Parts: sequence; structure tokens; C-alpha cells
Amino acid sequence: MIMQWLVERRCAQSQICENNARVKRAEAEGEAYFLRTEVAALACLVENDIIEGGQVLDFLRAENGYEKALGVALADDFLAPEIGLDAAPGWVTLPPYLTAQPLS
Repeated sequence: MIMQWLVERRCAQSQICENNARVKRAEAEGEAYFLRTEVAALACLVENDIIEGGQVLDFLRAENGYEKALGVALADDFLAPEIGLDAAPGWVTLPPYLTAQPLS
């Protein structure tokens, strides 16, 4: 009688452990699926950026501390591509000034 009780108790404990392991596995599989979809989405973004020929953001550099201010000032304009003079909206490379212009 005691032996049967011990066997049933061990069986119940094993089932609890198995159920806990299944829950953890399901959580891990869900997380892995999420990460795979994130990787696929990022790959599409990178591929689209390469196809478009880059964005003006690729050419900008800001001194430390000015990154946020530049981001706020230009916002979505960062996404516009560099273009030729007769193309759709975007950024055009202009020749440099012959003489430096004062900022004040």
C-alpha cells in the first residue's frame, strides 16, 4: 500500500515537472518565432534601403550631443534619398560656396 502511494506520488511529481517543461518550451518557441519575424522585418528594411540607393541619413555626421537635435530638426526628412536635379522630392548635392557664409 505504501509502495503504491510512493509510486503514484512520484508519477504525479513527474507529470508536474513535464507540464512545467512543456510550458517553458512553448514560451521559448514563441520567443524564437518573434525573433525570427523581427530578423525578417529588419532584413527587408535593410534590403529596401540598399535598393533605394541610401538615405541622406547615411551621409550625415553629428558631433556628440547634437544627434537628438539633428533628429528633431529633420525628422522624416532623414528618409528622403539623395536625388538628381530633375528627380522626385529628396536631397540634392549642391556645389560648395565660393566664400564661407557667416552664421550670424
